[in-house]
Amino acid sequence: MSVPNPNHDELPIFLERFAGKSFERCRYSERRFSQPYERCNICYRMISERPHQEAVSTGFVVRLLVGENSSWPQWEWVCEDCFEQFQGSAGWSVLPEGVSVGGPERGLGEVQQLDPNLCGM
Repeated sequence: MSVPNPNHDELPIFLERFAGKSFERCRYSERRFSQPYERCNICYRMISERPHQEAVSTGFVVRLLVGENSSWPQWEWVCEDCFEQFQGSAGWSVLPEGVSVGGPERGLGEVQQLDPNLCGM
């Protein structure tokens, strides 16, 4: 697949904000992420476990906390095509298979042993 629209206005902000971050390659799971789908932050492609003609089921995810002193997680997704296109210039890395960036019950950026039922590839 080609990257549909990587030149939107927020792209430079996203790339700067996430420069040098470690992402987890993950199969999307409603159980883990509490939403029926997410969208790639670069091309807006749908990432979902539900079958859909425009959706992909895997991508790369990084976890943030929303606001200061917050424990509410925010997941930021990049589809595999966009990750491949921007990984070098943004300095992104991929966590080793079997570790995770965490979940709602885990700390920000904590590397955890991955529960294969949540995000196993």
